[in-house]
Amino acid sequence: MSENELEKLREAWRECIRSYISWFLSQNYSKVQAQNRAYTLSRFARIMVNSGLAPGDVTFKVAVKFLEFEQTRKRPNSLKWEIDVLKNFYRYLVKTGVVEANPFEEIRIRTSPSEIKALDEDQLNKLLQAAYEIDEVKADAIKFLAYTGLRIEEFLMLTQSDVDLENGELRVFNVKTDKWEQLPLLKEVIEILKRRSIDELNQYSKRTYERFIRKAALRAGLQVRITLHTLRHTFVTMILKKTRDPLLTKFLARHASLGTTSRYVHQELQDAKRKLKEML
Repeated sequence: MSENELEKLREAWRECIRSYISWFLSQNYSKVQAQNRAYTLSRFARIMVNSGLAPGDVTFKVAVKFLEFEQTRKRPNSLKWEIDVLKNFYRYLVKTGVVEANPFEEIRIRTSPSEIKALDEDQLNKLLQAAYEIDEVKADAIKFLAYTGLRIEEFLMLTQSDVDLENGELRVFNVKTDKWEQLPLLKEVIEILKRRSIDELNQYSKRTYERFIRKAALRAGLQVRITLHTLRHTFVTMILKKTRDPLLTKFLARHASLGTTSRYVHQELQDAKRKLKEML
């Protein structure tokens, strides 16, 4: 296939993806969600172009081959999300008359609910103690994340103007919903903000904080895999256990839907059943 023919194929895919993303945003989804979908679709398009296929050339057989290839690279939950994106993309193309059939419509990915990895109070205290022994500034940053539940991307976007200590609030840009939100602060966070500025807390890169939390976990002797997102799971689990209120937990965790919060309720039930079984 000539370079000119390849460029025509690329443009055909680009036009379909642009049109779909424009429609997707018109349905009140966030820019972050749209960007994630655009990335997934662009990657799929590159693979199809390399195979000499236009959007309308993708058949069920091609979809199955792509699925088999992805199964060697991705976990079931990630694969399910990718296939759902492609399924939705092709539904749009069918409705707009670009293609005649959805090659992904009959594909189903079986997944099991993933276990939420959260630290209990004792594990969190050990992690923080070890962190403060290594670097007090970075330790304050880790504690800040654990007691606000912020995603690392949201934490790195904060500026000092987002802090309102007088009212005990923090202005946060929710990267899932593309909206600014006011977050009430726990006393542990207020204490940190009285001694450190935001610029001091979030001065490092995501990678630096990831390395630091692994180092602190190792020093603390914790035999579990801990990531920055573990701190968010820990915050949500802690709030749910203390308030016993899923709606309040949803608000404080800034979940886009109650369905996300319900995963933590389900996890708590599974944990309770497991402990009860061990006792009997």
